[in-house]
Amino acid sequence: MRLGFKAEFIEPILVGHKTDTIRRSTTLQPGDYVNAGCRYDKPPFAVLRVLSVSRVTYADMDRERAMGVAAMYPGAKEFAQITFEVVKAKKKRPRAWLSTSSVN
Repeated sequence: MRLGFKAEFIEPILVGHKTDTIRRSTTLQPGDYVNAGCRYDKPPFAVLRVLSVSRVTYADMDRERAMGVAAMYPGAKEFAQITFEVVKAKKKRPRAWLSTSSVN
């Protein structure tokens, strides 16, 4: 299985700032492993492990997120929120990781 993301989310996902996504529906279950990619003709940038899947509505989201979701899924009222963690980065780590991971 593959979850698609906009390219602007690669670095936030890899450094652990973005840890969830909202989808119209999903068959994913906690414990599933999934490839994260931007385009189907390119290799995935990470392997993610699904931590939780819950049903959410606009009332569960902040205003900015609700507006983005409404633009992507017009007319929908209920969604799947998928929380995940990166288990393997398949892309070169961003510089932000290098500067925060070294301890001297």
